[in-house]
Amino acid sequence: LSLIFAGQEAAVTRVTRTSLNNRSLDTQTDEDLTQFEKSKRLKKISQVQVLIVDRNATAASASFFRITMNILTGVIGVLIAMQLSSCWWISAAAGILSAIIVGILSIFLRPRVAGTSRPLDMMIRHTRLMRCAVWLSPFAKISGLDKSFREDGDGNLSDDEEIEKVLFADCNMVKKT
Repeated sequence: LSLIFAGQEAAVTRVTRTSLNNRSLDTQTDEDLTQFEKSKRLKKISQVQVLIVDRNATAASASFFRITMNILTGVIGVLIAMQLSSCWWISAAAGILSAIIVGILSIFLRPRVAGTSRPLDMMIRHTRLMRCAVWLSPFAKISGLDKSFREDGDGNLSDDEEIEKVLFADCNMVKKT
């Protein structure tokens, strides 16, 4: 989980509205997909849209859970060592060793590279996990999708926001059918 959150932390800063709109258009026009598959993919794309409304809160949630999972790895190492040995120093060494192993794995597996090279795929693949992380994070508040459409002083939406409004309105129509 720690590695997934590290990748998500990098990916959330790289996903753009345009890439989401393009993926949504590709999904809607893909004739190889059934209506059920289209609906499922469009739902995930709209969930990623909600997550990137407040990138800072989403990235902070990913960071919080990445750090928490790293700490829990050390704690679990200590608890296992305490069950196997009565020496406190062996338990402490096991916790430190397990934290070092996770650190080495994260360097070799390089989850942030995956998050920056294919950010949209990573965000879509782990959207449920990120939604749960944001929901569980006490400091992260994500507003709904409707509030993400900002209007300028004249009441006009940007091009990306106009496309999003159309695409996600179509997504809602797919859900009803």
